[in-house]
Amino acid sequence: MMRQIKTVINISNSLQRHILMLLVLLTPALVLAEKPLALDHFAFSSTLSEADNSLREVTLPINILEKIQRKDFGDLRIFNAQGQEVLHQFRPASTRKQVIQTALNFYPFDREQVADPAYIRIKIQQSRNIRVINLESDQQKSPSSNEYQYIAENRNTSLPLCELILNWDQPKPNMILSIRVDASKDLQNWSTLNRSANLSKLDYAGSKLIHARLAIACTQHTYLRLSWVKPEPGLKLKYITAIYKQKKERVLQQKIIGKPDYGDDGNWYFKTATVAPVTQLELIPPTDGLLYKGRLYSRPDDTSQWRHQSLISQYQLKISGTKLSSTPLMLRPNNDSFWKIELDSSKQLRDDQLPDIKFGWRQRKLVFLAQGEPPFTLAYGNSQIAASNHHGINDLIKGMTNKSDMLDEVTPGKPIKNTNITKLNPEPKKTIPWGLIGLWLLLILGTAVLGYMAYRLYQQMNE
Repeated sequence: MMRQIKTVINISNSLQRHILMLLVLLTPALVLAEKPLALDHFAFSSTLSEADNSLREVTLPINILEKIQRKDFGDLRIFNAQGQEVLHQFRPASTRKQVIQTALNFYPFDREQVADPAYIRIKIQQSRNIRVINLESDQQKSPSSNEYQYIAENRNTSLPLCELILNWDQPKPNMILSIRVDASKDLQNWSTLNRSANLSKLDYAGSKLIHARLAIACTQHTYLRLSWVKPEPGLKLKYITAIYKQKKERVLQQKIIGKPDYGDDGNWYFKTATVAPVTQLELIPPTDGLLYKGRLYSRPDDTSQWRHQSLISQYQLKISGTKLSSTPLMLRPNNDSFWKIELDSSKQLRDDQLPDIKFGWRQRKLVFLAQGEPPFTLAYGNSQIAASNHHGINDLIKGMTNKSDMLDEVTPGKPIKNTNITKLNPEPKKTIPWGLIGLWLLLILGTAVLGYMAYRLYQQMNE
């Protein structure tokens, strides 16, 4: 009986050794070793400037964005002087709004009241962080009096106020107006923010062209003073909207990509120059007196359906010696590569009337850890390279990027083209994994044999 038990145990041990040997022999055949990335795997490289701190930040310029091929920026790496890849991470996008719009309270004055301030008394009442301005006039204002000047209160002085949007009634259907904007902290001393800003409401070629947005020198003063340069009877200001820009707003990078191409259907077609998401579009007319009105579409490739993005009304006019230009079209971040404009007019423009197309992208910033010896090199440009999984410095970035003294800004040098790109290991063909199937069959067979032997041993012991 003991001899039988020993025999079974010896067979079991021998079978286990054979199975383990097969696993060791088959495992290298089932695992494909990846060759680490190097500079020669990328089409371009740029040497980064020197810095002191270990955590460094680089802003990607247009000449680099144009050469990156993956829309997720996956074909981008940073190497040290030893050719080793270092940890890097894109700066997380801000979740805060870039601009804040607020309606301002304002008070109108006519020319006589402005000329004699004794007519008006301004009372400011401050109670529990709430400020109330009361205007009292010794002379009852006539309903037919003409508005000349306005004092507006800026209650949000924590952010810079950089633009105003006005809404007004005008006595004529077509008017070009000029307005002056000043600012003050105490209603006594004033500084000029914009000496003569142009506003307009026009009916031109069957379209209503309204230019109601004006830029001013950014201010955090409490009061604004708006004065018509040439006031006219019937001119009445209805609303003032203030636009505050946040201090950490991302700067736009812009580039003119050229003129659009006419398609057989009479529409305009063009492509973006980078894989970075587009956030701004502007049509720049070559001469005055041109209006481009229609609809903007985009799609990710040349086989997808067109998706409507926005209405377009871009122009450059010269009326009574004053030049009027439309503002750029702001878009939601858009990664599409193909663009189309359908014009309302069926008349085809001449080549010398086509506009230049100007795209705008938000800046892309990259943070990396300076491991190893300098210089550090930025490598990019290969669609076959998979995205990096470097997330090891996320917590480090969150804890240190808010401290400016711990983060050095570095700049990339001129792109250097690699004329001899080393090909990556080709992906294995998707065939039936007979080796893996055989291994599993062997494991299942061995387990069944061991189970059968244990069962037979159990029966013999019972006998």
